[in-house]
Amino acid sequence: MSTPLILHTHLKNTDLHALSAFEAITLYLGYTPLKRLRRFTRWELEFSNPKTQTTDLIRILEGSYVLLNVNKEAYFHGEIPQISLEKNNHLFLVTVAPKTSDNSDTMLQEIFQKTEVALKSLKKFLIWEIWVQSSASRSELEKELLEKVIVTSAQHKGLLVNPLYETTQFLA
Repeated sequence: MSTPLILHTHLKNTDLHALSAFEAITLYLGYTPLKRLRRFTRWELEFSNPKTQTTDLIRILEGSYVLLNVNKEAYFHGEIPQISLEKNNHLFLVTVAPKTSDNSDTMLQEIFQKTEVALKSLKKFLIWEIWVQSSASRSELEKELLEKVIVTSAQHKGLLVNPLYETTQFLA
């Protein structure tokens, strides 16, 4: 099994979902240590022919709107670039995935029909980039974020993940 190619997409302009979530977390949930919230879509593509994956990726991005709309979205090949943080600032990347198996066969077929690029597999995840300003330790903040911001457990606790349908984990 070959290593999948990683692609992160994000909106070029204002992401209204992330902006709305930020406002709800800081104002409605009262979690003021939150300083920034961004949302990405993570794609993991496994190509049938790894030798041509770079040119095949370009064909997919230019020949279809399946992975992203190039007019509205930009992308990072590989990991999300890290930003430098000042003291007492912490950056967390949180992945969100559906609990049920995501059937990507339809997307694989659509990509092949539009570009004639055959993929072995295609996985899609949501990534939240959470920037917190606090003097607490990273492990304390992870626990706090899970309870107060990430996992929805009550009307005034959590917002980003519905634990009935989704799983979440912190990325290293």
